[in-house]
Amino acid sequence: MEKALKEKLLEEVNEFIESDQIEEIADILEVIEAIAKLRGVHMALIAGMKEEKKEERGGFEKGCSWSGWRILKQMAGVWKAGDECSGQI
Repeated sequence: MEKALKEKLLEEVNEFIESDQIEEIADILEVIEAIAKLRGVHMALIAGMKEEKKEERGGFEKGCSWSGWRILKQMAGVWKAGDECSGQI
């Protein structure tokens, strides 16, 4: 069952990429919710994990992507979530 859902997820993501229709995101979320339910994971837990990762690593709102400079700044203790990014997605 999970394999079929993963294949469906890829299909829905590709449909979004090809059509650029926001409605396709609803289909993507529906498949993600089905996978979570199958694994016995509540969406609230996933939402919390998403927020933790966003705080820890920053988000995609600015179109940022990871770069090697970021990890160096983190190691030096001078980077924090919300810092400007050096890469673009």
